[in-house]
Amino acid sequence: MRTYITQQEISRVLDYLEREVKRTKERLIAAPEEGSPTDLKLSEATIQDIQLELIRRTDFNLFDGPDVVESLLANRSLWQAVLMTRMSESGLIHLRDLPDNLWNVDTLCILATDERAAHKLAELGESWQADVVNVHTLEATGGTIGDSEPSGPLVTMWWD
Repeated sequence: MRTYITQQEISRVLDYLEREVKRTKERLIAAPEEGSPTDLKLSEATIQDIQLELIRRTDFNLFDGPDVVESLLANRSLWQAVLMTRMSESGLIHLRDLPDNLWNVDTLCILATDERAAHKLAELGESWQADVVNVHTLEATGGTIGDSEPSGPLVTMWWD
């Protein structure tokens, strides 16, 4: 039985490999920028700073953590809070992978400042090559975050 690979699949793999080479070079020579979440002492970092650092360290398939964090910080006025998690029945998969220094996540959750900002963030998600991008209604956001009157809509992005 022959297996055929589409041009799109080849392009995705080549894009991934190019980003991996770039990231490896950056890790070997880069120092944290002054004022970035990675420049803070852990005891001085906010919970949000810690979440951004976890996102920055995440790197799998087409997800490019450093690029996503850079874009998020450049568009800070669009969001109130952001974290990355795994929204599935896989339970404590995070705990399983911590001894290997892996943060096993696949879904970026962003609490936008308003509806307009949510749609701009969704556009960013497309540029980050997320496989699925959703802008949730305020009602759905409230149910998800446990707030009957959320201050903004939730934007979720999932990578395979």
